[in-house]
Amino acid sequence: MEKKSKLPSLTVLILIGAVLGMALGLLIGPPMKNVKFIGDIFINLVMMAIYPMVMSAIAMSFAENTGGNSGKMGAATVKWIVIFTFVSALIGLALGSIIKPGAGMAMGELASTVEATSPSLL
Repeated sequence: MEKKSKLPSLTVLILIGAVLGMALGLLIGPPMKNVKFIGDIFINLVMMAIYPMVMSAIAMSFAENTGGNSGKMGAATVKWIVIFTFVSALIGLALGSIIKPGAGMAMGELASTVEATSPSLL
C-alpha cells in the first residue's frame, strides 16, 4: 500500500507561493525587491520547460498521425489560422477606430522636414 504525502500537491504549493508573494509585495513593498530574483528564477525555469513540452507534443502528434488523418488535421489547422487572423484583424480595426492612434498630432511640422525619396536597388 502506498503512503500518501501530507504535503499538498505541487499546483496548490505554487498557488500558495504566488498569493504569498503578492501579499508580501503589497504589504512590505520596496524591501521585497531584494528577493525578486527568486521569482525571476522561477519564471525563467517555467519558460525553459515550455519549449521542450510543446516541441515534444508536436513530435508525438506527428508520430501518432496516420496518412488518413493528415488531410483533416491540415484543413483544421488552416481553418483555425484563418479564423484567428480574421478575429485579430477585427479587434485591431475596432480598437483603432475607438482609440484613434495619432489623432491630435501636428503632422504639418513633420511633413515639411521629411524628404520624399524613391527606393532604389543600386
